[in-house]
Parts: sequence; C-alpha cells; structure tokens
Amino acid sequence: MHNLNNITFLTSGLNKGGSERVISIFANNLSSKGRKISIVSIRNTGCSYEIDSSVDISFLSKLKKRPLIPSGPFSIFKNLIMLKKKLNKLRSKTIIAFGPPASAYAVLTKLFLKRNIIVTIRNNPHRTNLILKLTTLIFYRFADLIILQNEQQLNWLRKLGINNDMTILNNPIQVSHDKNPYFANEKNIDFLIVGNFRKRKNQLKIIKAFLSIKNKLPENCQMHFAGRPISNKFFSEVENFIKDNHLTKNVKLLGNVDDIAEIYKNSKIHIIFSDQEGQPNCLIEAMSFGIPSISSDWSGYRGILNDRKNAIIVPRNDIQSLSNEMLKLHKDNQLRKQISNQSFADIKNNFDINVISEKLLMHIESLNK
Repeated sequence: MHNLNNITFLTSGLNKGGSERVISIFANNLSSKGRKISIVSIRNTGCSYEIDSSVDISFLSKLKKRPLIPSGPFSIFKNLIMLKKKLNKLRSKTIIAFGPPASAYAVLTKLFLKRNIIVTIRNNPHRTNLILKLTTLIFYRFADLIILQNEQQLNWLRKLGINNDMTILNNPIQVSHDKNPYFANEKNIDFLIVGNFRKRKNQLKIIKAFLSIKNKLPENCQMHFAGRPISNKFFSEVENFIKDNHLTKNVKLLGNVDDIAEIYKNSKIHIIFSDQEGQPNCLIEAMSFGIPSISSDWSGYRGILNDRKNAIIVPRNDIQSLSNEMLKLHKDNQLRKQISNQSFADIKNNFDINVISEKLLMHIESLNK
C-alpha cells in the first residue's frame, strides 16, 4: 500500500541547475515537516546540493551524459521497469516530476501504478522546441496536476488544447533573515550577475554597458559574474572582450560558486539582462538578500517585478538604457534603499519556502480526496 505522507520528486539529474535547486529546497522543507521525502534521478549525476540525510536519494541509471530518453523502445521500457520497482519500494502516493523527460516517465508509470502525478513546467513558452512541444502535447494532458510559474505558460498550454487542473506556484526560496540583510555590511561587489554563460543571457551586452559608464564610476568598481560556460564559443567572446578592453581589474569571471550566499551578501546591485526567462532563481535569491536589481523586460517579469518599486526594468537589448540605470542606481543611495526594502518584503511574503510548501501540500491533499 502507498502512504499519503510519502512524496517522491522525479528528475533527470541532480547536478547544478534551477530545477535541481528547487527540488532540494522542497525536499529539505517538507522533510522537516514530517513528510517522508524521496528523490529519484534517472541519470547518475551525483548531487550538487545539500539535502537532509532523512531524504532518500537514488539514481536509476549509471548513465551521466547520454540523452535521457534513449532512441530505442527497449531502453525506454527498461527504464520504466526500474522506475516501477523503485516507486513500489518507496510507497509514495504522489510523484512530482521536474522537466519534460522526467514528466514523460512519470506519466507512463500510470500504465501500471496508481499514483497522483504532478508535472511541472519551467520552460519559457517562447523558446519551445519541437521535441518539448510534442512531449507536452502527448504526455502532460494525462497528469493529475500541472504546476506552472506564470500566466504565459498557462496561456500557452490552453492554446495547445491542454485543459488539466493547473496552478501557478512561485519558485521557493529559503529566506533565512527576519530583517532585510542588505544594510548589514559594506559591499565590495558593485554589480553582480548570476547565471550560466549563454548568448540569450546577454552577459557580453552587460559588460558593454559597464564599459560605456566605467569612467563615471569609481576606479576600482567591480562587476562579478558567477556561473559556468554553457556555450564555450560565447564564453570565449566574453573573455576576449574583457581582455581587449582592459577590464581584467574590474570584471571578474568566478565560474561556479559553492557559497553563493557570501557573494550576494557583498553585492550592491544585481543585473539580469536576458532575452527570455521563466522564473529565474538568481533574481529571487538576490531579492531575498535585499539587493536592488536591474532587469530586462522578459515575458513573465510582471509576476515578480514592479518597475521603480522592487526593481528597475529596462527594455530588452537596450544597452544604453541599461547603462543609464546602472549609473543612476549606483549613485542614488536613497533609490537603492527603497528598492532593497520592497524587494526583500515581496520575496519574504510571496516566495518563502514555508509559504510555498504549504500551498504545494494543499494541492497534494486535494488530489487525495
């Protein structure tokens, strides 16, 4: 018999990433509330996040980097049989799948297991490839609940003819401060950008904006980037631009950072200048530390940001507007203070894990009625 208190998170891997971070936050919080939590990763990636020892973590496959859904039906069937055995052993009533491949496997388990299947959508509908669209069309309509991040995703699913039960749930974050921590210390990083290097994140354009105002800023003004290269070609472009424009003393590429909290604590301004986003963890994390943010107007930002209230919004790809706002926010202590206080309050009230996990449990319990 399955246990209503048992919840299993199903994912493709547990290496560094937005979904993986969200799973780790949920797992630790729900476990502390007395739920029996397990995580099943289909690939053997190891685990990049600290997860409480009470959480059962298992890897179905020895594969690390091969495609998650193999080309042959035999391999798919083999993975399903292993997943069935694992889920039977865990006795979870609810399966929450993150990512299209894991969601497809979760839905397929309904062929031989009676479980509540919840799938999540984190992708930006404006950047949906054909495989993802087909996966969504074929599998997601059989889920018991679909968790979304914003209205754009909901409208996209409705246009595809998917009319399942759906709910919008913010990315959770562990807000560890009762009061806004932004004013607790001096900042030695003037501009912080967090996220892996890829062209649509526009790190190069951010550096160009910085270069255009560099002479109007303190001589040792620091811009730091935390994140690994996804596109080596683009990362090389960034490195060469920094060297060619003599910015090596001001612009630092930190790579993957283990203690990102320490970086946030020491940062004055956070920048996200992407073409598109879903609900970026880096933005929510920065706001939880009270860091004033400058953001491009990617679709979905209105679910988090309110221009001139809890952030500064600039048009996508408008380097001139970005540089103007960077300079203005850097010089205006009162504006930074206002945005800092509002951003911290908004995150604490709407994104704290204790708030979000209670909403998740409410939806899970409604499926069990």
